[in-house]
Amino acid sequence: MLLDLIRTHAAAVLGESGPADIAPELGFVDLGFDSLANLELQDSLHEATGIELPSTLIFDYPTAAALADHLCAEFGTARSTPVGPALAELDRLEGSWPASPPTTRPERDHHRLRDLTSRWSGGPDDSTERADLGSATDDELFEVLDQLRTAERGSTSNPHRL
Repeated sequence: MLLDLIRTHAAAVLGESGPADIAPELGFVDLGFDSLANLELQDSLHEATGIELPSTLIFDYPTAAALADHLCAEFGTARSTPVGPALAELDRLEGSWPASPPTTRPERDHHRLRDLTSRWSGGPDDSTERADLGSATDDELFEVLDQLRTAERGSTSNPHRL
């Protein structure tokens, strides 16, 4: 989660379309960060995490992965294993969305994503079955993604239903 947070903020600082444009192992300087961008990232991440970060951030932690490891240590956790297949598929899907701001994306996409996250978080929906993302298997997550793809290709008369 911290790696995604860093990549999201780094993409925003650089004016990229999203976190998929920030390779975790590529150096910040190689991505185009300069001193000003470094300070913007430092401020942005401090605001998001509450952790005081050095003004030499991109030099002390030259990649998003290195910075994620540092933030994990600050929070007292270890970085998890590499992204699983289901999360990698979500990253791929996110990268395929238009670079437009969320307010200009099609309303049906917004409703479908909100419905999916609502079901994962146990929020209100009109089904009796609830999905717990923490206990979902990769196969279950892939099944949901397949349902999303199928629904996207099919009728869009009810954007709230898969």
